[in-house]
Amino acid sequence: VLGCTDSNADNYDSSADTDDGSCTYCSTFALSIDSQSDASAAGASDGTAVVSGSGGTSPYSINWPANPSALSAGTYTVTATDAAGCTASIDVTIDEPSAVTNSTSISDCDDFVSGPAAWPYVLVATTVADGAASQGAQTFTMNVTSLPAGGANVQVYKTTANGGDFFGNPVALTLGSNSITVPAVSFDRAVKFRFSSGDVEFDALSLNGVDSECNALTPPSPVSLISDCDDFVSGPAAWPYVLVATTVADGAASQAAQTFTMNVTSLPAGGANFRAIKTTANGNWFNGPAQALTLGSNSFTVPAVSFDRAVKFQFSSGDVEFDALSLNGVDSECLGAAAPVLGCTDANADNYDASATQDDGSCTYTVLGCTDANADNYDASATQDDGSCTYTVLGCTDANADNYDASATQDDGSCIYTAVCSAPTGLN
Repeated sequence: VLGCTDSNADNYDSSADTDDGSCTYCSTFALSIDSQSDASAAGASDGTAVVSGSGGTSPYSINWPANPSALSAGTYTVTATDAAGCTASIDVTIDEPSAVTNSTSISDCDDFVSGPAAWPYVLVATTVADGAASQGAQTFTMNVTSLPAGGANVQVYKTTANGGDFFGNPVALTLGSNSITVPAVSFDRAVKFRFSSGDVEFDALSLNGVDSECNALTPPSPVSLISDCDDFVSGPAAWPYVLVATTVADGAASQAAQTFTMNVTSLPAGGANFRAIKTTANGNWFNGPAQALTLGSNSFTVPAVSFDRAVKFQFSSGDVEFDALSLNGVDSECLGAAAPVLGCTDANADNYDASATQDDGSCTYTVLGCTDANADNYDASATQDDGSCTYTVLGCTDANADNYDASATQDDGSCIYTAVCSAPTGLN
C-alpha cells in the first residue's frame, strides 16, 4: 500500500506499507527573525532584518515586501514557501527614534508677558515710548505644532490716534503657520498680540522679523557603544566586554563596595545582559547570575568585604549604547564632551546668551559717554550718548561787560565796556 509512512508528517497514512515520497510537513514549517536593527533616525531607511525558515521541506523561498537592508519604520509581513508548497509568514517591526523637535509652549516662553484673565499671554510688539518705530507695521508669525483641546485664539490690541484702546476680533490659531500684521500708521502707538492659552506649542516664532530664542535646541547628549569604549577590556566569548572594578593588587581599596552605573539609551535586538564576578576569601572566582540590562538607569553594587579581592562587571554585547557610565563614582571619559554652543557668555553684555557654553568673542556692551567728536569730552569708546558732552565756547564771560556772552565758557579777552564819566555835571 503506497502512501506516507512517516508518522511525523502531516499526511501520515497508517495503512501504507510502502513510502511513496508524498509526505508533507507544513505544520512544522515556520519563519523566525534572526536579527534586526531599527532605523537610525526619524524618516531614515537604514533598518535591517534577517529572516530564516525551519521545518517543512527545504529549500525555502522567502519573500520580502521591501528591501530588508533598507527598511524604514513600519511593520513588514514576510512570507515564505517551502519545497513542498507549504507557506508561512512572520511580521517584522522596525522602529525609529522620535523626531528631534524644538517645539515649546507659550507658557514656557519668556517672550510673553502676563495679560488679563481672558488673554493671559501677551506679545508686546511696540509701545508709545518707541516713538517713530511704533508707527511701522507690526507683525507676529508663529508655526503652531499642537493646540489644546478646544483650540486657542489670538487677539490684536492697539492704541488709536486719540490714545483710546482698540481690541480686535479673536482669531482662531491653526496648526501650521499663523501670521498677523497690524498696518503702519502716522502716530505713535502701542500694539500687542494677546493669546487665550499657554498650552499652544510652536516650533517657530518671530516678532517684527526677529526670531524667538524660545525654540533653541538643546544639544543632544553624547552617546557611546560598549564596543567603542576603552573602559572595557576583553573577556570570554559569552561575556566579551568587561569593566574591571578592582583587583587584589588594589589592597584595602578592593575590600570596599564596588559599583557600576550605566544609563542605557539603546539595546540590540534580543537585549543584553551583565553579571558581576568576584574572588572569594579563599581566592576562588564566584560568578553572579546574568541580569538583563534595561533602557534607562542600570546600577549594581557588590558589597564590601574584609579581604582583598577582585571584582569585575561582564557584559554580553558590545552593541549596548549609553549616555552615562560611572565606575565607583568616577565618570567615564568615553562620552567625551558635548559639542560647545558658541555665543556670548558674559551676563553683563547686551547680547548675553544663556544657552552658550563657549564664548565666541561676540559680546557687545553699551558704553555711555559723549559721542560728539566736536565736544571737549568726546569718548571714542562710547556707544551711546548720555548727554554729557561739553563744549568750549569762547567769548566775554564778564557780566559787567557790554558784550557779555552768557553761553561762553572761556573768556577770550574780547570784553568791552562803555566809559562812564564820574566828574560833576558841567565840568567835562
